[in-house]
Amino acid sequence: MIDHEISLLYSVQPSIGFTKLRCPMPVSDELFLLEKEENWADLVDKWSNEGWPTTTLHPPSLPEFYRLFLRHDFLHLNLYVTPLQLRLLLCAIQPQVSQYSESYRFIPLEERFSSSSSVSGAGDFMQLRQLEELENMLVKWNILAERVFAAQPGADLKVSCLLISQLMWLELYICFDDVQLIAGKEGYKVGRPYLTQLQQWAQSSYARKAIAHAGNVIWILQTSGDDYLRPVWWPVAVSRVALIMWCYIVGLYLSTGNTTGIDDDMLRRAPLISLNDPTTDFNPHGRILQPGEGIPCIQTICKTLIPLHDVPALFDFYIEVLEDSKRPDTPILQSSRQFLLDIKGCGIPYVGDESLQH
Repeated sequence: MIDHEISLLYSVQPSIGFTKLRCPMPVSDELFLLEKEENWADLVDKWSNEGWPTTTLHPPSLPEFYRLFLRHDFLHLNLYVTPLQLRLLLCAIQPQVSQYSESYRFIPLEERFSSSSSVSGAGDFMQLRQLEELENMLVKWNILAERVFAAQPGADLKVSCLLISQLMWLELYICFDDVQLIAGKEGYKVGRPYLTQLQQWAQSSYARKAIAHAGNVIWILQTSGDDYLRPVWWPVAVSRVALIMWCYIVGLYLSTGNTTGIDDDMLRRAPLISLNDPTTDFNPHGRILQPGEGIPCIQTICKTLIPLHDVPALFDFYIEVLEDSKRPDTPILQSSRQFLLDIKGCGIPYVGDESLQH
């Protein structure tokens, strides 16, 4: 699992493909996490006396479990799936999401492949087909996750599972490598050729879906509280969400000349809409705004709505999330906090690129 988390968070290929994992999967989270042989034997005896559920899942390996998951009737089998098995299932889906994201990332216009319209159209169809398959796979996983955590609401892996799945949704709609380049990872000169695609993305449904899932990440962290175990990398998830929302605002600014994407008259009338309303139930798709519906906002625990275009206030909120977490001050948390401070200080880059604005 750690290998695949590193793969997703740092945009690298897993060291070991899931198809090579032939060892049996854990049947029981409790048995797998026990540290003493005596406790293991006692639990097995207890279950033997009580009777083991006949629908308990006994996958021989992760690849076999994944093939079972792909069956059209998998959700109708009503199999007992543990949180650990659910988390391992993401290890099979995540490499496909990352491969898709890398295959269809932003490309500078001068490097685009010149081809006939028929070939281009076939490529677009293939991309949409792959996207639909991955979206359906994640929807299916989320339905399974809802069942698993309804039966075990306090599972230690709940926050980790939900965060990873939302970050995978995000990666479907924008490649984080592109986000980092636009944010100046290798200098703004390197990011400049990607701005045309960024403008198009910022006004597309992909962008609205991306910020909806970004809002979900904040929702998960706000509603999980201190009773749930968070993965050690959760500050990286916060900084990634912050950077994607920042990138969205930069794209709107370059496209329309302002960070809201609408004129001042409409801005005064537009309602503020929370992307992470903690009073609502969790929706795997998040709060997807329709064009012209309102101003997307992040809601604080004090119910204050911060519009995404208020970049300084938004980054203050993200930094506060890290500082008020009541978690150990780890190196990951420290570096994430400093990263957010640095991005906040950048403001809106590429100002003065009038040639990019329409």
